[in-house]
Amino acid sequence: MGNTLDELTFGEFITVKRKQLDMSLRQLSQMLSLSATYLSHMERGIRPAPTYENQVKLADLLRLSEQEKERFFDLAARTRIRNTIPLDIAEYIMHDLNNVGLNMFIAVVGISAGPSFVKGFSEIGPMMFVIGAIATAIPLFIGLLLAKYVFKVHPALALGCCAGARTTTAALGAIEESVGSE
Repeated sequence: MGNTLDELTFGEFITVKRKQLDMSLRQLSQMLSLSATYLSHMERGIRPAPTYENQVKLADLLRLSEQEKERFFDLAARTRIRNTIPLDIAEYIMHDLNNVGLNMFIAVVGISAGPSFVKGFSEIGPMMFVIGAIATAIPLFIGLLLAKYVFKVHPALALGCCAGARTTTAALGAIEESVGSE
């Protein structure tokens, strides 16, 4: 760690200013609505600076002077340049490969089920769609109702659980986006 604010990295700068305010990492992370782990990684230089919105919030929470804000934003920009390839790239690649694999599996199952679907549809007709919709929807509604009234779970978490139970990655992504999860 450098000796003066001019010699510090972005993470060290945050740590020094946070400690000057006698603020814990957890307290600051809650005020920013970021995970304590993410903030800890940022302070240790493992992760780059947060989004610009969170940088502005962080500068305000750390009560930085105008000169300190200039230094703060310069250091934040350097973390973005230096960390253009995330250190946890393997984790992201595995996540993407898992999604590609799942989508390919679903496509293969759909293609192989196609001939029997056409035959079944010609024999049973539109009633097959109605039965399929009911068989799909009822467990989801029961799960949501149980989550809300029996387990008293937050609606976003309940939707995430139902989407995860159905391995609906698009729905999970939409839920993560709507709750602002980083």
